[in-house]
Amino acid sequence: MINKLLLNFKNNKNDISLFLEIVKYYRFNNNFVEAEKIINENEQFKNDDRVKFELANIYFCIDKKDKATEVFESLIDSKVVNTVYVVFELIKLYKQKQEYKKAIDVIDVALKKEPENKDLYLQKVIFQRFVPD
Repeated sequence: MINKLLLNFKNNKNDISLFLEIVKYYRFNNNFVEAEKIINENEQFKNDDRVKFELANIYFCIDKKDKATEVFESLIDSKVVNTVYVVFELIKLYKQKQEYKKAIDVIDVALKKEPENKDLYLQKVIFQRFVPD
């Protein structure tokens, strides 16, 4: 399957959907080196928020947590990537670093966009337990 995708992409270098399919294929098959490599080799997509989201997930998986955090933080106000997805990824990262106040802050950003999201409220209550008054 990947060979067919790569061949199609070779003939359609500006097809972002095809490119994302290739990146996701590599990522979902735990081939993070190839996923990162193809992203870095295709500068034409470097500013696309969907590509940044994939790259941040790759960084997370290869234990480049600071880079993952930086990229996810840049996507908080994205019009293309779902803010709640970004926030849940940041929550995981902030929890690992014990940065509970930052987790609450990004949850609040997401709650402004999705005030009915009960999962966000639950996460906020959990993290508030770790933040001194």
